[in-house]
Amino acid sequence: MKGEIQGLIAKCKVAAKQPAAYGFLPDIIGELEDIKSELEKDQPNPERLLLWARGLGRLVTDSYAFSESPLGTELLELADDVVRKYAWRFPRFR
Repeated sequence: MKGEIQGLIAKCKVAAKQPAAYGFLPDIIGELEDIKSELEKDQPNPERLLLWARGLGRLVTDSYAFSESPLGTELLELADDVVRKYAWRFPRFR
């Protein structure tokens, strides 16, 4: 998952440099970096990961067009992967 996140960070940085880039890309990059940093810990905090995954999902879905784009779809799939992996510990996140 960490390699996937690093690839998404790189894609977001490229997309952010494009004309008329999605305005939340800097925030999305921040969320991805937070998730990546947490996953690099010996004992990642599942609750923190879930909060960041939810935040990532909200940022992506603020624009329907962006959420339906290839990059938006990849980001939502990552958020979903994090939730599926860690939500079973916290019923309120299911």
